[in-house]
Amino acid sequence: MENKEDKKGTKEERRGSLLLCVILFIIALVNFGIVLYVTKDLPDSVPVHAGFNMMVDRWGSPAIIRFFGAFPSLMIIFFAIMQHFAGGSGTNRRIINSIITLTTIMLLCCTWMSVYMA
Repeated sequence: MENKEDKKGTKEERRGSLLLCVILFIIALVNFGIVLYVTKDLPDSVPVHAGFNMMVDRWGSPAIIRFFGAFPSLMIIFFAIMQHFAGGSGTNRRIINSIITLTTIMLLCCTWMSVYMA
């Protein structure tokens, strides 16, 4: 029994990780709602990619931008499931929580970069 607790982490660590995922999920859902609201009046063709010189080199549907708005929420669900089954405790769990947080922030920034380009 003790090995299982060490492998999965303590109850407080798991609860803290779940709370982090829930908070990030709520932030990502609010972000998705704002993206839906902002992109409702976009034309049929919007810029979806720019090169290093910031010149648009790909055009697409506003649905792509909406998908980018939903993607952080989907990734947080994936991370929460992965973290539940992968386990880990102590330093490993803190590293995983940091990765989840930084990935979410990066994805939210990428979402708004695509909205800004449109």
